[in-house]
Amino acid sequence: MNWKRDDKGFMLIGVLVVSIGLFTIVSGITYFGLNTNKRTVSEAFRAQAFYAAEAGVNHALAMLRAGADLPLSEPPKDGLVPEDEPPIVSAPGTKPVYKVWLYIDPVDGQLRIASQGEEGTIIRHAMVNVVEGGEGGSAPQVGDGGVVPISWPSCACSITGPSQGSLGIGYWPNYSPYTISAPSIYSDINVAASGVLNLINAGELKVMGTHQLNADTRMIVQSAGNMTICANRLQLNSNSFIDADVTGDFSVCTSEFHLNANTYVDLNVDGKAIFHTTQSNINSNSRLRLSANTALLFWHEGWLELNSNFHTDDFGSSSQDQSLWPRIVVQRGLQLNANVQLGNIGSRPVLIFMDPEYTDPIELNSNAKIYGLLWAPTRTVTLNSNAFIYGKVIAKKIILNANAHIHGEVIAEEVMIHNTSNSGIYPGIYYNFDNVTIPGATSGTGFGIGFFQAK
Repeated sequence: MNWKRDDKGFMLIGVLVVSIGLFTIVSGITYFGLNTNKRTVSEAFRAQAFYAAEAGVNHALAMLRAGADLPLSEPPKDGLVPEDEPPIVSAPGTKPVYKVWLYIDPVDGQLRIASQGEEGTIIRHAMVNVVEGGEGGSAPQVGDGGVVPISWPSCACSITGPSQGSLGIGYWPNYSPYTISAPSIYSDINVAASGVLNLINAGELKVMGTHQLNADTRMIVQSAGNMTICANRLQLNSNSFIDADVTGDFSVCTSEFHLNANTYVDLNVDGKAIFHTTQSNINSNSRLRLSANTALLFWHEGWLELNSNFHTDDFGSSSQDQSLWPRIVVQRGLQLNANVQLGNIGSRPVLIFMDPEYTDPIELNSNAKIYGLLWAPTRTVTLNSNAFIYGKVIAKKIILNANAHIHGEVIAEEVMIHNTSNSGIYPGIYYNFDNVTIPGATSGTGFGIGFFQAK
């Protein structure tokens, strides 16, 4: 029998298979697109609701600054906001909507602003405590939240007088350690690789040019009284270090201060350790290490950039004596780069003060950390990827980008949180800054915001 092949059936099956496949793909793409669009809209609504809540806080603060007499509500019972009608609402017809209440927190007795932002079905909240500043005395406290001027001190010494010429110190052990035991003035000091320079009760060392410690060098400072080092440029190169054991004050005044790779400054000072610099270059793996009895005051006129893995280390146990907490005062901008760490959890917090006459920015970049206080009432503080602060931040504006966190108290006029699922502010008390005073400050007024919280 002669069978004739018929391909029509096979073609029909092929068309059905292709059609089912295309339908499945199109359905998947449509489903994915709808869900993506839904998530995008939801995230947009969440952001808009949060910004609305933030706008409500700023509205309330503006009215308080203008002297408005706003009614107080009863504290919330079960939710985040009071149950009565809000005294402040956004303008009719505007979107997103915000509603604002004011009440006295029954726990701490402070005035609290509770703001609720609404966009679509999304509701976000911002809650702050208001800190009212007044005229300060001779040493205003950081809790004021206001702007106060800072008076900068002069350098500890001026480099004048007859010079003993250049001092070159050869490498050890071929050359014995060189000892300076009396006040001296040099045009330059250069310590060769592995060399050792001893300052024993010298009182004052002045270097008109560069005071340089090269690779693997040591400068041992020992004094039963005060010790001062003045130099146009103080530079420590790789693996060099300064070891200061001083019973009085130890002062370093230099236009340029450079710590290069793996350099250390160890301070065991019974008085104050005072650094006054104009230009600094702080590089990778360098350390500023403090003994338990050392009170550090670091004045920096200009921009301060701290690079990868720079740390301030505390050899002592946690001290409740605020006079021993390290203080850093910066005139212009401040930038903390990869893995820089100021302060440490469980030890003394670091206190950072930014001159309020300037508005240069502050940036904490990848994995940079501050444990302590950042007082910057005229500055914008930006925390980028994985940077965080434990303690207290006082700023004009705060921006948190991907995975950035602030744990503690925040005082700011404006807070912007991007990528809110991974960035945020988490209220809490990690250190007591109530009596911390501002170096060189005299008086000030202002309103601030505390315990900023977004939900």
